[in-house]
Amino acid sequence: MQSDQITSGATLAVLPDEFSIRIEFLSDWHVGSGLGRPGDLDRLVIRDEEGLPFLPAKTLTGILRDAAERVAIGLDDGRADSERGWYAWVRYVFGDQPNLAAVEGRDEDLLRSGPTAGMEADLVDAAPREAALAIRPGRLPTRLRECLVGAGRQSLRDALVVTKPGVTIARRTKSAMEKHLRMEEMVRGGLVVEARAGWDRARLPDPASRRAATALLVAAARLAERLGGKRRRGSGRVRITVPQGPSTPHVADWLDEHTSAPKLPEAPTTSATLNCDLSGSHAAGNNATAGDPWVVLPLRVTLQTPVLIGGRTVGNVVEGLDFIPGTYFLALLQRVLGAHVTDMAAAIQSGRVRIAPATIELDGQRGLPVPAALHYPKVGGGFYNGFDQADGTKAGGVANRFRDRLPEKDNRYVKDYRRGYVGPLPPNAQLPQYRQPKLVLRMHNTIRDDIQRPHEDVGGVYTYEAIPAGTVLRTELRVRRSLQLDEETLRGCFQQLPYSIGRSKKDDYGSVRVSAVEASQPDWLEKPRVLEDPKRLLVWLVSDMLLRDVSLSAGSTVDALRVELQRRLDCKLKIREQDGHRRVFVRANRLESWQTRWNLPRPSLICLAAGSCAEFEVIEGESISDKDLLALQEEGLGERRAEGYGMLCINAPLLNKRLLELAPAVKPEREDAGNRFLSDGQEGFELAQQLELAAWRQQLERTASERALDERFRDRRLGLDREAKKPTSSQAAVVRNGIRRLRGPQDADGLLLWLEHLASLRANRWPAKTLHCARDKRDRNPVAAGHLVDL
Repeated sequence: MQSDQITSGATLAVLPDEFSIRIEFLSDWHVGSGLGRPGDLDRLVIRDEEGLPFLPAKTLTGILRDAAERVAIGLDDGRADSERGWYAWVRYVFGDQPNLAAVEGRDEDLLRSGPTAGMEADLVDAAPREAALAIRPGRLPTRLRECLVGAGRQSLRDALVVTKPGVTIARRTKSAMEKHLRMEEMVRGGLVVEARAGWDRARLPDPASRRAATALLVAAARLAERLGGKRRRGSGRVRITVPQGPSTPHVADWLDEHTSAPKLPEAPTTSATLNCDLSGSHAAGNNATAGDPWVVLPLRVTLQTPVLIGGRTVGNVVEGLDFIPGTYFLALLQRVLGAHVTDMAAAIQSGRVRIAPATIELDGQRGLPVPAALHYPKVGGGFYNGFDQADGTKAGGVANRFRDRLPEKDNRYVKDYRRGYVGPLPPNAQLPQYRQPKLVLRMHNTIRDDIQRPHEDVGGVYTYEAIPAGTVLRTELRVRRSLQLDEETLRGCFQQLPYSIGRSKKDDYGSVRVSAVEASQPDWLEKPRVLEDPKRLLVWLVSDMLLRDVSLSAGSTVDALRVELQRRLDCKLKIREQDGHRRVFVRANRLESWQTRWNLPRPSLICLAAGSCAEFEVIEGESISDKDLLALQEEGLGERRAEGYGMLCINAPLLNKRLLELAPAVKPEREDAGNRFLSDGQEGFELAQQLELAAWRQQLERTASERALDERFRDRRLGLDREAKKPTSSQAAVVRNGIRRLRGPQDADGLLLWLEHLASLRANRWPAKTLHCARDKRDRNPVAAGHLVDL
């Protein structure tokens, strides 16, 4: 990095592509989760997946943007013009705010003009501008965080927060209102968190633009002094610094010499292609070349922050998916493999490059959607529960409706799996691993500038449902050999590759790392084998499938699947029946997608849901060969197969086995981080000492409260006389307050002298035994502090 000395040409050091922002809290602070604990706390602070407080990126971004606007207005002589000057740089660095623009009337002006010849160009210009700066959540130092999440460290985690009472003051009487007492959590002051941040290279291509953005960000960080709730009432004082950036005086000198803002860079033409999700693309992938083998590369996706993949919006809640569709990786493939393939877009559209949906990793493999044919009893059944047998073993709690026969009386008490993923079938007569990912709920709000509060006009309060951070997903990349990309080349392209994915990916969500892993063939994706009856066919959809019926409408029925199979296998099929029931377990699904650039929804997609399965029988034509089954499984069915749709598994061993005969699966043990310790000189050591001291005090207070409820203990150790009501409540309160003022053994001597003096003046209110205890402790002063805890 360049030196941050000011030269004659006013050269200023620029921030690298990735840097950190350091936030030091000088007072207690509160960033709420929007939740409370009934009967205990009204407002809880937001916590991450490890139960530790953190600073949301949306909060930090908003505070820095407000500070940057103040800097820009000052440099522009009080003007706030979003199209020119330094204020335009604020919009360029932090991105547009479409909701606020609608409130200010900019969208209405465009629509009021009506359709014109130049309206398409106007709409392109009006599309929301993406931010050149991405900020991640602020978290505690890594080493300290590892120590706090170990086993037996709950008391230390609890010491990070304190409870603060609050009231509502009546405007008329200027006094506290009745029934308006509230208890709020506050995070202790003194914490230091670090947030990762980075620039978009495409939006800041040259050193001049990077220098202007650096100066604006560093000046905004220095100007921001408070954040979080109650920051206008003394809470949330902070000191924000950018350690890798130039010093504040150098930035101030540079801005003095550049009061006229430099010209904004040209907007990149490829940004929308590389950074937005392509969930509305129509890459069919139906023109694959026969005889062109696949190069297969498994990929591991590690979530650094929660990932928000919007499924549907219900009110102000965005319900997220528990997997990442392959569509969201197309931009990454275009960016990474574009240097090796001449026309990457054409390769994706022709189906020569395909990416599977990223699902949760189970037993080192990609988890597949649980088949809808698997049922479990409503009471007592499941992958991890079994039924006791006469020999003392446990029978499986999952039934495969293709092979298992349930008694008629039990048919009413079973239900199918609607969510979750299964791992490979183990060889030791056990059920496979099953896991249903738990999504996290995060509440956010949009502040309206004029009232400085959330308002429905600009978004108000809304909730996101996302895949939690720390989750490990697996996907699979397939590339045709004709593209001349071997496995070694592909593996070199994916080495801990950082990537942003999903919605709200510039702040709290969407940060992942993609890395290549060793290829291993799981049981369910082996070369499909013909069943005992070569005219039978078991089909299991392992991803959503987009089909068309004869009228070109969305085919979401089993008949649409049967017709497509007939076409591909060149035979006539019928749905197999047994005991008068069709052996079909099919569900339809509706997929919603979002156009990031336009901030508008795309058309809904109706499809056959992943996990659907059915059994077919050949009624006309030859038996199905292994070669035909392999080609069908490798190619898939339906539209947009390049994006991971239409994947299926043929004659899977899991669906061709009696699962009631298998033992329950073994629950994976949760990995314990262990007890780690900090040594003097390491980052966070002083804070860890404060937390230990606070945890000890909280534990002593809890212990004292428990002892105070034990009447026999109080009578035995303090000689209290309850019948004579000695000492009185007021006398006991005076002693308790004196004990609370103790700060060390050196304070015990003075307290004991004062206690003996008090007893001599109020001998009629104190039992003689209690006075004797006080004199005895007075004589044994070295251990007096320990005995005083008994009071």
